[in-house]
Amino acid sequence: MPSPNITCTNNITVSNDLGVCGATVNYPSPTVTDECPLGFSVSCTPPSGSFFPIGTTIVTCTVTDLCGGTATCSFTVTVVDNKPSNICCCDCCCNCCCNSHSDSRRDFLLQFLLRLLFINLKK
Repeated sequence: MPSPNITCTNNITVSNDLGVCGATVNYPSPTVTDECPLGFSVSCTPPSGSFFPIGTTIVTCTVTDLCGGTATCSFTVTVVDNKPSNICCCDCCCNCCCNSHSDSRRDFLLQFLLRLLFINLKK
């Protein structure tokens, strides 16, 4: 019996959600055709509805039928940082995100407080 066929959606590009370094993205399920009369299951990683960080993430979908056939497809989800932070200091606005992944908000807040302290010490 032939293996199943699976077709993923086209690549997806979205803007980050306001105030965070990524976006929750819902995407359509892949299309599957299969001749196995016993059925099949489909899984995608990361699943639809997941939080995707700024940058490009590959989503891989796999179909497995109960006759022993499998097939995969993939597409990318790209999250672009298009929504700057509203936190401002001095005469410039500072974007709190999104060039690093771990602790970027904490690091930004620390930098912001240090700048504020430095400005007040100069007065």
